[in-house]
Amino acid sequence: MWRWLAIGGASLALLAGCDSDKETSSKASPGATASSASAPAKVVARTFLAAALAGRGDAACSLMTPGAVADLTKYVQSAGTGKGECADWFTSFQTSMGGEIHLIKLGRVTVDGKVAKAAVLCPGCQRSFKPLVLRRTGSGWRVDFDYRRGY
Repeated sequence: MWRWLAIGGASLALLAGCDSDKETSSKASPGATASSASAPAKVVARTFLAAALAGRGDAACSLMTPGAVADLTKYVQSAGTGKGECADWFTSFQTSMGGEIHLIKLGRVTVDGKVAKAAVLCPGCQRSFKPLVLRRTGSGWRVDFDYRRGY
């Protein structure tokens, strides 16, 4: 159990912050929320990060690809924690970890067809991070979250 909590803490520490450059894709319709099919990738990424860091697992999981939810659910079930749902991973992070999360920022979001990448920036950190990957689905942009690589 502690192993996956430690991985979760390290992973989500990479995902904080919401300042970013303009997205290179089309604009959302007025009033579009992250869960709507018309929300731009930047809005989905920003909302996902905020939910994940606040321990709002249901909200974070609702913005993930179905495959990412299934993978994370399997992992949580194998760890035998909580109800064994995707959301339990984010809740466990929030209740057990801390750190310098406020240093991480969401950078420029680039869109290439059905894949978007959001730069993860960390001024003052000793390392760089891979971009957060989003995929266009029938429900709109969704985060292809991978707990094994951090996001």
